[in-house]
Amino acid sequence: MTNPQKVLVVDDQTDNLVLLEMILEDDFDVTCRISGEECLAEVDDICPNIIILDVNMPTIDGFEVCRRLKSQPNTADIPIIFLTALDLIEQEKIGYEIGAADYITKPVDAERLISSINKALASN
Repeated sequence: MTNPQKVLVVDDQTDNLVLLEMILEDDFDVTCRISGEECLAEVDDICPNIIILDVNMPTIDGFEVCRRLKSQPNTADIPIIFLTALDLIEQEKIGYEIGAADYITKPVDAERLISSINKALASN
């Protein structure tokens, strides 16, 4: 049996973390963090294969977290999927410009999210 891929989910809303963990836990090894700061501080220890990242978070938003991850050699190749309530073309465009593998709006469609994760992992 192969080890499941590690998914790091970062969202400042506990309810969202619980929901995403329930959606993903059968197929992936899921780790959740509640802030951009926690993600950046612990990403090297967690060693995720992919990161699901909220955009609208206090202190450090998801776009800044993505920029910092993509600027570091040890995390630059980790695919990032933005999962956010921000349903604006401008926001989506920024997400892709800074290196997102996908940009999905909430409420989350479980099948769409799993498909996006599998696609990003396969192309990485």
